[in-house]
Amino acid sequence: MWRWLPGLCLTLLALAYGTLALIVLPQTAFFCSDEGLKVIQAQSLIRQGWASIAIEYPGRLLDPAVQFFPIPEPVAFVRAGAVYFITPLLFSLLASLTYALTGYAGLYFIPIGGGLASLFLTYRLARISLEPTKATLTMLLLAIATPFSFYCLVFWEHTLATALFLLALVLLVTSSSTTRMWRLLAGGICLGAMASVRTEGYVFSLVVIAAWAGTYRRWPHLGLILLGLGAALAPLWLSNQILYGTPLGPQVPLLATMAGDSGQYAWLVSRLLIAQNVVTQGSANKYVDFGSAAALFVVCTVLAIPRLRRNRLAVGVSLAAMALLGVVNVLGAEQFVMRGLIPTCPLVGLMLVYAWVRGKSERSAERANEDFFVLTFLGSLVLITLSTPVDTGLHWGPRFLLPLLPLVALLTVRLLTAGPDAAWQQSPRDRRVVRLVGVTLVLLSVVIQVQGIRFLARKKIESAQLVTYFLDLPTRYVISEVDWFTSEAASLFYQRTFFYAADQAGYQDLVSRLYAQGADSFALLPLAQSQNDPQIDTDLYNVEPVQQFYFRIVPHE
Repeated sequence: MWRWLPGLCLTLLALAYGTLALIVLPQTAFFCSDEGLKVIQAQSLIRQGWASIAIEYPGRLLDPAVQFFPIPEPVAFVRAGAVYFITPLLFSLLASLTYALTGYAGLYFIPIGGGLASLFLTYRLARISLEPTKATLTMLLLAIATPFSFYCLVFWEHTLATALFLLALVLLVTSSSTTRMWRLLAGGICLGAMASVRTEGYVFSLVVIAAWAGTYRRWPHLGLILLGLGAALAPLWLSNQILYGTPLGPQVPLLATMAGDSGQYAWLVSRLLIAQNVVTQGSANKYVDFGSAAALFVVCTVLAIPRLRRNRLAVGVSLAAMALLGVVNVLGAEQFVMRGLIPTCPLVGLMLVYAWVRGKSERSAERANEDFFVLTFLGSLVLITLSTPVDTGLHWGPRFLLPLLPLVALLTVRLLTAGPDAAWQQSPRDRRVVRLVGVTLVLLSVVIQVQGIRFLARKKIESAQLVTYFLDLPTRYVISEVDWFTSEAASLFYQRTFFYAADQAGYQDLVSRLYAQGADSFALLPLAQSQNDPQIDTDLYNVEPVQQFYFRIVPHE
């Protein structure tokens, strides 16, 4: 009767994503600099006929030594006179194909396609143990109550990596019979492909393989997963060695450097900051963030302990804590970029409650799969936290943990739809309390995701306005003292000639080169408005402001 429901939901979500990404939101403006880097890489590949992965630099005539490349180190680096980006290449390479065919709209095909594939694979993962209606609910919960949909609308590879991760999980948990052992090999290949798309895929691969081995204890078959992983990683390592001189590529050594080596105490402090960023960051005030996390802890404690679930005062306190959680996070999203897991995905609390209360039932395939999911979630959370730089850039929600959100949705549905025979539900009142609190938390999560999409729209519209302003200025040259500007204005990279000046000396050197080249004007994005009237110390010319960010070079008579 409901066989059409999953397909209908996927179709509606595809229409929603397509409408938002391709019609409502500006296509040529980008949410953050990471998107812009990938756009510039894709444009450069196309302009060079895919003959070189080095970035074609429009300013090389004025800057042959690449001193003023508009995207500073370590994001861009120079090797043998050629400029490269540290971002993984595969995503930009794939996106360049759709971009070459359809223009800027083609940039969003892979994020949307990866998102829809992830939603379908979430449904398939849930169908292993749930009926179709509940599996569809799992898919919808991922789409509307977690930050997942946000990443379907930006030019980022997170949804593609999530799809590969979920395909690996589906293959691994359905490989129990001897006739399906090929799925172990294919699962390993998917994990290796994920690492080719996102660097944290190495961490996920390690955790998934360890969790699978520890849960299912099929030690003789472990080699098939490792063989598939190695088969997928070998081409990546070989190409990295040829292109960059290191099999792990340029990003892994950089991340290791960013982790720092300034003593055990400093390292511990940095790890605590990272944990705070990944788990609780939702505002500019750490006390507000910890208060929000504490409120969710109260809610989870009441749900997890039967005696508290039956106590009206405890339930009232739980609802009050949820109200606090909602006010802090929903209002906070109007002013701050919420990056943490708890502020943007409070459903994680329901998942952990289910992992705690499901009891010590006898071992079964269903229980083993749940153990596998819980171990994968906890292991990935810990290791990603330990391996992530402190500054994870502009993003909404825990983007490095995006592949784990389908597991959050799956175990949340298990909690909310458990039947009266569940061992931890000892009375109808227990079930009513769990569903009242759980559904309220789901609704709160949905409101938070709406705020996330609104934030994305505001940011992209502001970026589009800035790009349009610089595009309309009657000059070819743009000097930026802001290191992220060129990346966010990526659609202008080959329409204007960008440079980056880190100080006054660099600025004066650049303007002198422009003057020698015969340029009569340039645009400047300063670090602050107070620097909007730069100083030039030369007898050859003056720099005169014409309008905001726009200057003329006037020779002395």
